[in-house]
Amino acid sequence: MSGNYNNSINNSRNNIRMVKIKEFLIMFAIQVTSYSLLCINFRAVAQAHYFWASLSDFAIATLAYFVIKRIATSDNTLHQWLGYALGGVVGSLLGIYLSTVILGA
Repeated sequence: MSGNYNNSINNSRNNIRMVKIKEFLIMFAIQVTSYSLLCINFRAVAQAHYFWASLSDFAIATLAYFVIKRIATSDNTLHQWLGYALGGVVGSLLGIYLSTVILGA
């Protein structure tokens, strides 16, 4: 009987880890996307590219709506914050590169 109990505990721990990893990756991807869009938007505005500025504005606002909705309905936990913060760093670096590819130097 104790073997089944231990297996049940291990399965619960694994499920919790998988949920945390999934939440981390979702927050990371959201921030990579968001910060990349912001970098593209900044360059588009600076270079007066109206189409790219308006397109990136729309995408940023849409993403922000879903981010607010997701954060408001979730627990504030370390793994989500870490994914969100690290995603911002990677997103900025990726966004700088992508903005030079899309809009030129």
